[in-house]
Parts: sequence; structure tokens; C-alpha cells
Amino acid sequence: MRKSRHGGNAHQADGAAGSDWNAQPVRPNAIIWFERLSLAAWIADLLNVLTTPEIARVVNGTDDAGAAIVIFGSLIVTLALIFRVSRWRSRLAKWILIIFTLILLIGNAPLVLARMDWSAILVGLTIRAIQLLALALLFTPSARAWLAGQRNSKSPEALGRTFE
Repeated sequence: MRKSRHGGNAHQADGAAGSDWNAQPVRPNAIIWFERLSLAAWIADLLNVLTTPEIARVVNGTDDAGAAIVIFGSLIVTLALIFRVSRWRSRLAKWILIIFTLILLIGNAPLVLARMDWSAILVGLTIRAIQLLALALLFTPSARAWLAGQRNSKSPEALGRTFE
């Protein structure tokens, strides 16, 4: 069994040892699932880009490095925004991520018009749907309170996570 920094078992409540318990508030389940779904969509998007050559042609008109830079740059920016929201409570990053995702969603329209393979279109739209579901989790009451820095110690979510 893993030992905690206070010498007890890791499953013991850290609050028994002092004020460290208040320093790291527990992330609500909505934020945890936002992070999981966002990362799953990010990995699927990366694999979709790597396996679909038509994406590069639609983005930049040819198969050149410029399209790859734009696509992979957007993936890196998205990953950074996901971590800013889920780990650092950044409300600004939340709104930037929402706007960026909507731009990427609108960016899928030329892929449909380019008459790509229907399987690639469906994969791309499924990825965007997962991203929209993850973003919707940011508007749950527990996620909004967590992002605002509020702490609701009476919520069943926080109480249940205290004893893990």
C-alpha cells in the first residue's frame, strides 16, 4: 500500500494531518469526465488526421507541410487549453476552447463538401460530437462552481471523493 506524505496510508483522509486538505480541492466528476472525453477526442482527432490524406488537401489545397503545421498546431493548442481548464481552473481558457471547437466544427464543412470518404466524415463528426459533450460538462453546476473557485463541501460528489 502506498504511503502518504504524512506517514499514514494513502487512503486515509489527508485532512486529519492539518491544513493541507484545504490546499487542493477535489475536482468534481464533471471536470474529470470533461478531461477524459476531451483527451479521447483529441487522440481520435490526431489519428484521424494521420490516416486521412484528404484533410491536408482540403485545408491547404495541396499535400504540403503548411497543412500539417496548421492541423498539428490546432491539436497542440486544443491540448493546452484542455489542461488549462481541467487542471488550472481557467475560465478564459474554457471560453477560448469553446470558440476554438466551434471554429473546428465549422471547419468540418469543407471536408463534407470535398466528397471525402463517408467513413472519414462520420469519424470527424463523431469526434466533434464527443468534444461538444465534453464542453457541455463544463456548464454543470458542480463544474461551474469549481471553475469559479467555490467550494461546496456538502455536495455528495465532494463528500464521496473525500474518502477515496
